[in-house]
Amino acid sequence: MKNISSDTPKPLTEEELILFLEFHHELRSLVFFKDLSEYIILDTQWLSDAFRCVVTAKKFRINIRNQKEWNDFFQRGKLNNAVLEDIFKNETTILYEHKEFILNIMEKFDIIIHPNKSEGADEKPCYYVPCMIKEDCQCDIYQMFKVQGDTRHRSTWLCFKFRFLPPHLKNHLIASLSRKYTIAQVGISNQKKMQITIFRDIVVFELQKTKLRKLLVTKCPNAIQIQVLEFGKGIERGLFKDIADFVEMELEKIIHTRFNMSNVKFEKKWECGLTKPEFVTGINDFGGEQMTEYYCETCIKTHKFMDEWSGLQTKSLCLLQCSKDAQHSDPHLDTSSKKPTFSKKIRCSFQAGMQAFSDVTEEPTRTGSLTGVCRSK
Repeated sequence: MKNISSDTPKPLTEEELILFLEFHHELRSLVFFKDLSEYIILDTQWLSDAFRCVVTAKKFRINIRNQKEWNDFFQRGKLNNAVLEDIFKNETTILYEHKEFILNIMEKFDIIIHPNKSEGADEKPCYYVPCMIKEDCQCDIYQMFKVQGDTRHRSTWLCFKFRFLPPHLKNHLIASLSRKYTIAQVGISNQKKMQITIFRDIVVFELQKTKLRKLLVTKCPNAIQIQVLEFGKGIERGLFKDIADFVEMELEKIIHTRFNMSNVKFEKKWECGLTKPEFVTGINDFGGEQMTEYYCETCIKTHKFMDEWSGLQTKSLCLLQCSKDAQHSDPHLDTSSKKPTFSKKIRCSFQAGMQAFSDVTEEPTRTGSLTGVCRSK
């Protein structure tokens, strides 16, 4: 493209050329990524054909030696090198030669993700195709990670409720989260290997290198729900606001920027963290009345309300406490020595559509008063 531009009467600078390519990428007339600028895809149908080879690859299941790998692909979405070789070797030479570039582009479009973890000691990290995952979590996710059943170790559920949830939206969110966080692993009993915890409707991410805090992401027909599992110190108020903000920002970006789905909307709700994922409905609103505890109809008991997702109540409770502290900070202070404060009165009169203001006067008010008086006639 640089050579073509240099042959024109007024060549484009490198910055102008990149802007030109990004503009046409947004128009979907070509495919260009600045960090993959080695190639520019002018025929978008060619790229669609390459994608279709991977996502609908059942017809290529011809190699008897790789039956286990193919089964993993169709059930768990695990796309290892043996399967990729079977797919691309049966395609045109140009697809096979540009296999790595195609995989990088697929990763950009969230069709595949790359956890950078292997399940076996002698196995290389491989790709996963979220839309191909059919395997459900075979046991209780809390038992799998041995999470204690109390509100100190399970945050409240943060629910993003949709009137209609497009099926692909969850896959794009999982791809976004996998770029920011590492997908968690768990040991398989009686086997010397680890399993990456990505299932059809459940994914677990590591939030810390110490692995003492994990993010549980689940999906139900019309909601995406997240919860933090704590293995260290107890959960604190407002602690996970940055996680909530990131998930909300990514959902907004996917809905409005990438796919322009103006009719897809969601609202944020919360629910008791001891509710099992399959029974979470998100019945509680954020904000509203001030509260420090609530009665849970699922647990049939009262819980302390931490508000760890929004932190809205943290600020208001802090201000309330500061106000109380100020009132009791010096009970022996002689109030008679305080200077009198003044309030301003503005008298207004309305006659025949005209408005007139009298002079502003100042009068002493009671000591300690925080509000003025405004009187109108």
